[in-house]
Amino acid sequence: MNPEALSALARLSAWVIQTTVAATILAVLVALVQLLWRRRLPAGWSYALWLLVVARLLWPVAPASSFSLFNLGVREDTDLFTTQPPADSPGSAFSTAVPLALPAGHTSLPGLDQPAAGGQASAPIPRQRTAPPAFQMIFPWVWLAGFAGYLVLVKLQHRKVAAWVRRQTPLSDHRLTDLVEETRLAIGARRQFALLEAPQVSAPALFGWRRPVLLLPPRLLQSLAPAELRQVFLHEMAHLKHGDVLVNYVLILARALHWFNPIVWLALRRVRAERELYCDAVVLSKLTSAERHAYGNTLLKVCAAITRPV
Repeated sequence: MNPEALSALARLSAWVIQTTVAATILAVLVALVQLLWRRRLPAGWSYALWLLVVARLLWPVAPASSFSLFNLGVREDTDLFTTQPPADSPGSAFSTAVPLALPAGHTSLPGLDQPAAGGQASAPIPRQRTAPPAFQMIFPWVWLAGFAGYLVLVKLQHRKVAAWVRRQTPLSDHRLTDLVEETRLAIGARRQFALLEAPQVSAPALFGWRRPVLLLPPRLLQSLAPAELRQVFLHEMAHLKHGDVLVNYVLILARALHWFNPIVWLALRRVRAERELYCDAVVLSKLTSAERHAYGNTLLKVCAAITRPV
C-alpha cells in the first residue's frame, strides 16, 4: 500500500476511535434521559433521540471547541495517530522556545556556526522520531479487516435473499392485495409492497427499496384473521412510509464502522426497538378505541406464532 493510502487509513481509523467514544457517551446520555423521562417522552421523540446517536456515529467531523465533554484529558494539539511532535516542541522547525542570552560582544555561540575541520560545515543533526506505539500500527489493519469482512457477509446474505425473491411469484389473492391498498391509503404511503410467502422468516419483514416486498411466514397467514392481517399490514406500511429499509442500510454501515464497540451494537439494537414502538404508535393513531385493544391482541398473537416450535 502506498504512503498516501496508509496515511488515509490511519486518519480514518483515528476518526473512528474519536467518533465511537463520542457516540458512546451520547448513547449513555440518551439512555439516562429515557430512564428518567420514559413515561413523558412520546415514541417519536424517543426514536429521534436514538437516531441522534446514529448520526453521531457517521458524522464526518465534530464542531471545534476549546472544551468538550468528549475530549477531557486529551490535548488539543495531539492526535491519536500522529507520528510527529507538535509544532511548538523542542525539535520542531517552528519552535517558539525563548532564545538563549548571548555573552556581550558575541553574535552567536562559539562553535555553533564555525566550519568543521577541512573547511566543511558540520552536517545538521537529524531529528529523531519516536516510533509509533504498536496500537497505532496494528489497529488500522484490524479495524479494516473487521469493516470489510462484515460488509462482505452482509452483501452475500443480501444477494442470497434477493435471488430467492426474484424467483418467487407474489401472492395474488385479491383479498390480501385489497388490504394492502387499504392500509397504504390509511397510512398515507406513496408506494405499496408486494406479498411473498416466505417459510424461512419467522416474522413479517420488508425487503428491498426499489421494489419492496413483504415476506410473510405461512404460519402467520394461516393463523390471523383478515382484520388482524390488516393491522400487521398497517405496521409494515408505516415502516415503508418512513423509509426504514434505507435506515437499515445506514445502521449496517454504522455497525460496520464501529464493529469493535459492543456499546454501539447495543445502541443500534435500541434504535430498532424504538422504531418498532414508533410504528406501533403510528398504527394506534389510525385505529379506533376498540381497534386499539384488538391491536394489542394481534401483537400477542404474532409473538405466539413466531415463538411456537415447528
